[in-house]
Amino acid sequence: MGILNLIQNFLGGDIMTELGSTLKQARETMGLSQTSVADSLHVSRQAISRWENDRGYPDIDNLTELATLYNVTVDQLLGHKTDSTNIIPAQTDKLAQITHVSQHEAADNSLILIILAVIASLATPIGLILGPLVLKLNKKRNSLFKIVLFLAIIAILINVYDLFLILNNYFDWFSVSHVNGPN
Repeated sequence: MGILNLIQNFLGGDIMTELGSTLKQARETMGLSQTSVADSLHVSRQAISRWENDRGYPDIDNLTELATLYNVTVDQLLGHKTDSTNIIPAQTDKLAQITHVSQHEAADNSLILIILAVIASLATPIGLILGPLVLKLNKKRNSLFKIVLFLAIIAILINVYDLFLILNNYFDWFSVSHVNGPN
């Protein structure tokens, strides 16, 4: 909510009373349900409802994602009228290139994280470091977030099991000693 207060002070408007209704109107204009928007942003449907009813506010990352999803600018969501004549075509093209590159980087990050998770499951000592690292680097915005999360958790579990087996063999835990009877 802090970023919205800064923007509100900068623009001199009352963003808090307009944001919820603007978000709802933009969603309905695009013909989207709260559930589909929530799935796109990786948040709960209740979060979308809170934002639209002014009981909570999206962070700046979610606000930019909402603007992209609703095909409007963040300024428009915040109730600030933008003059389209101020936008230079070269800036628009550059922005489109940056957006295009950042979307590909997210997909590439997912693939790299999947490869690291698989390597982590195969190399026991290294996997105890790589598994948690993959979990830390995995972001909700990654296109394959759930797959990376699943593989990283499986890699960690495999490494813990392998480590247990190695230590069990070394310290001879849980071994059953056979007592030979008189023969």
